[in-house]
Amino acid sequence: MRYDSVQCRPSSRCCAPSIWPATTRSRWTLCANKDLARLGKRIEDGIQRSFGFHTGVVLRSAAELKDVIRRNPFAQRTAIQPNRLVVSFLADEPGAEAMEKIPQIKVGPEELRLDGRELYIHYPDGIGKSKLTPALLERTLKVSGTARNWNTILKLLEMAEQL
Repeated sequence: MRYDSVQCRPSSRCCAPSIWPATTRSRWTLCANKDLARLGKRIEDGIQRSFGFHTGVVLRSAAELKDVIRRNPFAQRTAIQPNRLVVSFLADEPGAEAMEKIPQIKVGPEELRLDGRELYIHYPDGIGKSKLTPALLERTLKVSGTARNWNTILKLLEMAEQL
């Protein structure tokens, strides 16, 4: 994929942790400037031009990733396996109605904690067996997002800090 209008500058100390168009299931990790909203739009436009379809792009800076890790509502529960803890990075902060509905979702043993633009989900039986689908979450939140497990989030932060 070509991003003619996106310049990566390792010295910027700002990282878009992961861009993952759900339709293509491809991954890219890019350095970004500090205007993540503008960069996200430029990447969306590049995907549209290159592949002929629109997909949303969700970006977080290295500082935001650190904050996501700091705010982990499950941090004190050391028995939780990192591959069963997922953070859904949302494109925008959900509205008040969505914030009320999220705690009411009961399709299995999953635990959900919404905090700003992040939805933390613990899948005690694993994500593969869960009936908690991305479609259900997106309908409830009325906001799109992209999810990563805890191991990936820690690795993305490590990569971002090396820039």
